[in-house]
Amino acid sequence: MAKNIKLLIEEKGIKKVHIAKLMGIRPETLSRKLKNPETFNAPEMAELSEILQTDVREMDFNVIFFTDKLESNSSFGAKKTKQTA
Repeated sequence: MAKNIKLLIEEKGIKKVHIAKLMGIRPETLSRKLKNPETFNAPEMAELSEILQTDVREMDFNVIFFTDKLESNSSFGAKKTKQTA
């Protein structure tokens, strides 16, 4: 089950101000995003995952991640295969 990001930050003992600085955003922006985690974009999710040393799939961003199997069966992959054939 995915962990609440605020609780994860508390568990890691990292100050939110420090996280915001590492991410290049204002502390106020980080606070807003933590209240509505679905507002994190993919690069921010990856960066926060690195900062917290936690797999992004174990963090509750209130979004659904696609599995590798679904991604490999995407129409984009099929089109790319046809173009290279």
